[in-house]
Amino acid sequence: MTIVVNSLRKTYTAGATEHLAVDGIDLEIGPDEFFTLVGPSGCGKSTTLRCIAGLETPTSGQILVDDEDVTDTAPNKRGLAMMFQDIALYPHMNVIDNIAYPLKVRGIDKEERYERAREVADLMQIPELLKKYPGELSGGQRQRTAIARTIVYDPRAFLMDEPLSDLDAQLKVEIRKEIQRVHERAEKPTVYVTHDQSEALSMSDRIAVMNDGNIMGVGTPDELYEEPENTFVAGFIGNPSMNFIPGTVTDRSNGLVTVEAYGEEFELELTDGVQEDDAVEIGIRPERVNVVSDTEAGRFTGRLELIERVGDRRLATVDVPDGEIRALNLRERGLQQGEDVSVVFDTNDIHLFDGKTGDAIKHPVTYSKRGEAAQLD
Repeated sequence: MTIVVNSLRKTYTAGATEHLAVDGIDLEIGPDEFFTLVGPSGCGKSTTLRCIAGLETPTSGQILVDDEDVTDTAPNKRGLAMMFQDIALYPHMNVIDNIAYPLKVRGIDKEERYERAREVADLMQIPELLKKYPGELSGGQRQRTAIARTIVYDPRAFLMDEPLSDLDAQLKVEIRKEIQRVHERAEKPTVYVTHDQSEALSMSDRIAVMNDGNIMGVGTPDELYEEPENTFVAGFIGNPSMNFIPGTVTDRSNGLVTVEAYGEEFELELTDGVQEDDAVEIGIRPERVNVVSDTEAGRFTGRLELIERVGDRRLATVDVPDGEIRALNLRERGLQQGEDVSVVFDTNDIHLFDGKTGDAIKHPVTYSKRGEAAQLD
């Protein structure tokens, strides 16, 4: 079972103003695939999902579900299950009736729909809640009930629009596992929408990063992190986000290119993609950057403005003469805010982007491939 989106375009008109929400995108979601649409608010991800569900009518384009053109098919005829950000359980119905309601709408007799509701309640580990009402449930219990209601009638695919956005951090992790477990058991496509890139990276087989109604990049979590197509994807995927350092190509010869950035020169291996005097941006992940007290040790010298705790690591923000650089690879203890420090990183970890278009020119050899090369040596 596949879902294919061809040249999908959606505009809204408000008075004399036309707003472009989705700008001619193409997608293909494969069988059994957990596919996530991620991006900032207003990027078009929820509109895309609603067009797939049939809740919005595309301005142009085509939507295929298992090779069937459903572009003009009513939502209830598409065989897709939709879960919204707003759980919206019926307060006057107990849990079993809430779960069974989609089957009631489809005319399935009471005995069968209750039997199937009990089966999915067992799957979601809430069989003891069937006689309770939504007002008696915790947030996690309501979320499990909503998931059970979504999967009860055995849809062709699951569509989920930011279902975890209203939950606290601990509960998000818990329900995220439940959604993945349901997806793996159902063996059907899931199209998931979120603005949280950490959710996308942890749950997805593939991800489409959206901005301003466009697809900026599509790939596996590793592909988007290690080889982003452009500066938008590079900056959006990863937490903390990638450092960008503007520079200029000063020399290109013998398979090498020299880039001047923040007054320093970087020599990189490169065969094509740039010419002398081209504007470029150096990208470096904070995870690959260290800060040391020896001001002669690194590429840049600056003032250590801020140290923040990120899990078991520390994130340092260093003000350098022409900008700031963040480092998450602090190995030296005792560093203090306000002191002069040096920023250290390896040129092998540098990404290079076109300074005008933002398109990727060069990526580092991925860390996994470096390990493979070392073993071969």
